[in-house]
Order: sequence, then C-alpha cells, then structure tokens
Amino acid sequence: MVARIWNGQAASLRQSFLPLVALTAIFAAGLSVFAARGVAASRSTELLWRFEFQLILALGVLADRRNRGFSVPYEFDTFVFFAWPVVVPYYLYRSRGRGGLLLGAGIWALYIAPYLTALVVRMAWNA
Repeated sequence: MVARIWNGQAASLRQSFLPLVALTAIFAAGLSVFAARGVAASRSTELLWRFEFQLILALGVLADRRNRGFSVPYEFDTFVFFAWPVVVPYYLYRSRGRGGLLLGAGIWALYIAPYLTALVVRMAWNA
C-alpha cells in the first residue's frame, strides 16, 4: 500500500491515509499498555511516532495532490513534513473548500487520539 502511495497511485484520500489510521491504532494500543502498567513511553518511542506520522502524512498528501492535479511549489512536500499542523489543513481547504477543514480536524484528532486513549486507560486503571 505504501509503495502505491509513494508512486502516486492511491485511488482516493481514504486509501492515502489508511496507513496513517493503522499507525495511530498501533501507537494507541502501545501507549494504552504502557498506561495500564503505569509506565511512560520513552522519548525515542514518541520521536519515532512523530516521524512516522509526519512521513506517512506527507506521502498521503503527495499522492492526493498528484491525483487531483493540484499545483504547488517545489518544496511543498518537505513543508508538509515539517509544518503539517498548519500546511495540511491549508492544503485540504484549498483543494476541497470548507469540507477540507473537517478533514484537517480529523487528522489532528488522529494525532491526539493515542495520547487521549492512554489518558483514559490510565484514569480507568487507577480508579
């Protein structure tokens, strides 16, 4: 699937971001296990999570903009990787209108979901 995204062959936005959803689910499960045991995730684990999230998101935006024929500056993909919290909602708004802002909020929710899940597990385990 990632190879198809890399080559810009993903058929839809849903296909482009499916690996991102899977990564989020895996990280949420891992953080939940840590939270249930009362252990914090290491800094390197969180760094790896951020790197993978940003990379998959940048590849998803690359495939999506190629499918849409959306013209952007040369370094746009690098900009998406490093400044995704601002650039991705902007891109989605420019390519889809107001509905794109909802997608941007969904991506933000994906990023926050593992931490919220771990918090809920920690609170439930300690109660």
